[in-house]
Amino acid sequence: PEYLEQIRHTVDVAQSLGMKVSFNFGGPGWVFGGDWVPPEDRNQCLISSALELDGARDYVGGLSARATINPLDVARSIQTIGPADRLVAVVAGNVVDGKLSAASLVDLRDRVTRGELHWRVPDGHWRVMAFWLTSVGAGVVDHFNKAAMERYFDHVGNAFERSVGH
Repeated sequence: PEYLEQIRHTVDVAQSLGMKVSFNFGGPGWVFGGDWVPPEDRNQCLISSALELDGARDYVGGLSARATINPLDVARSIQTIGPADRLVAVVAGNVVDGKLSAASLVDLRDRVTRGELHWRVPDGHWRVMAFWLTSVGAGVVDHFNKAAMERYFDHVGNAFERSVGH
């Protein structure tokens, strides 16, 4: 309410001086959001974890809960996969001479049940990479979710309009 009072004052003063006022919906740094943004509308980030397996053998077990660190941003890297993080993909690749063979990549998502991978590991050394969606930035709206952005703009836009009119 105090912010909207300041907005109203700004618009009143600008109008008295023959000026117009333009606002962005994000504020300083263009961060879109607020504490009122519901969890399902919040920004998400793709993180990964990896598990090294040697074959040939049957593997039944969990995926790694240790997140892969972003070498370009170690300080802000997420360290662990959380219970609320959503698994979106699992891919394995054969590691040959220290390099992942692109030709060997196999989609294993359908072999994961309740967080447990059931897979017949072929001969060789394999890296199982899991990819997870995690929420980031408390209250930051998901810019890639059209419905979330529409709800955000309706909320903020309606508050502005109630305060200062069209």
